[in-house]
Amino acid sequence: MAETSSNENEKPVAPASKKPSKKDEPKDTIWSRRDFFSLAGWAGFAATLGFSTLFFTRLLFPRVLFEPSPIFKAGRPSDYTVGDVSTKYVKDQRVWIVRDLEGIYVVYALCTH
Repeated sequence: MAETSSNENEKPVAPASKKPSKKDEPKDTIWSRRDFFSLAGWAGFAATLGFSTLFFTRLLFPRVLFEPSPIFKAGRPSDYTVGDVSTKYVKDQRVWIVRDLEGIYVVYALCTH
């Protein structure tokens, strides 16, 4: 005689259904998380490379201030009387020109503080 199993009263189990794959799921965004971080990494690398190139390029040019020449023509010595202080160039060149018996002196009006 054939033996009967004790599972006769149990309902048959349906085969396990497949999980939907990632390809079958609808996409909510344009990029996946991996794509976003990959793009962010490359953008950071490109920005670092760009700024480094910019700062390196700045090293090729000297840092100078282009100012007007401190040399100017003040005229002939006969234009200045002995013992007089000329204020003719105070506004333009910030100098006082003084003539005495020994020679001509120029005082530069520089604020030291």
